[in-house]
Amino acid sequence: MIVVNGQLFWFKNAVQWNKKGIVIKLNAFFKSTSISFNHISDVELTDNTLKISRHNKKDSTFDLKDIEPSDSKKIFDIINTNRIVENSTFY
Repeated sequence: MIVVNGQLFWFKNAVQWNKKGIVIKLNAFFKSTSISFNHISDVELTDNTLKISRHNKKDSTFDLKDIEPSDSKKIFDIINTNRIVENSTFY
């Protein structure tokens, strides 16, 4: 338990998620951002940035300059897979 929770403390770049939300810490030692999946309205991935738009009009932008492109894509896929899209139909 200490090793898993210590990841956000010890490493400069770390991402943790569960079914309710995600915690992202990129290019920082002490600052992390927690976002609930049901608060995400849109997510955009460009060459060096990840922009997460929320329903309350607060945007979170992450600089991905030192992150491998494959890892950036994984973060993008995790968010898109788990976010709850309003007015969507499930069969």
